[in-house]
Amino acid sequence: MPALRSDPVAPVRALPGPAGRARSVLGVALVVAAAVAAAAAGPSGTALTDVGGALAAARAALDRRAWPEVVAALDRGLRFARAEAPLVLSEVRLVRDAHAGLGAWTTLPTTLPTTGKDGAALVEGRTLRLYVEVDNVVAAPQPDGRQRLALAVRGRFALLADDSSREELGDKDLGRQELSVWRTTGVHSFGVDVALSDKAPPGRYAVTVMVTDEVGHKTAERSLAFVLR
Repeated sequence: MPALRSDPVAPVRALPGPAGRARSVLGVALVVAAAVAAAAAGPSGTALTDVGGALAAARAALDRRAWPEVVAALDRGLRFARAEAPLVLSEVRLVRDAHAGLGAWTTLPTTLPTTGKDGAALVEGRTLRLYVEVDNVVAAPQPDGRQRLALAVRGRFALLADDSSREELGDKDLGRQELSVWRTTGVHSFGVDVALSDKAPPGRYAVTVMVTDEVGHKTAERSLAFVLR
């Protein structure tokens, strides 16, 4: 292949109403989340304290039915938790259109699954268009109040043979995603176009997308197969 270039049993007397159900479900969720946080005492005691404080604030607001405060406290706790959680590539897809925002993509047609093989995206031409979605991205506060994100992206390519063997074709730098935003949720998406050599033979390939969060110092990868016509 080709040279490549990058261009988360008591009887019930009566069912609660919607608000009661919401408080009940959220209350259970808060208790479970607090227990998980306590049981997962990892290396960062500060993070556990921050998450625990946010959950306590959410519980107190829940008791007062102060829903905006509940949302704000849970959002704060989630930001603390995402900073400690591993990086996750929740979506890596070959798509038809240019990146249009988080969760927005149009998938390519796929081959039918066969024995021992999943379906694979059908790629016409010699350009791969990837949609990538990353969870638990860490942002660095800037002096002007914005948040800086920095993601380095690489791709590892392989040609897949009918006998399930593979020929490794090497890695390729697919660029960096760096931006400053006023608000971040810890989830980021982006698009990457990868131009393949005109000499790339038709066949079944695999690409492994590798993303490094340069602020959070963590890495994740995810693979998918595609068929080049």
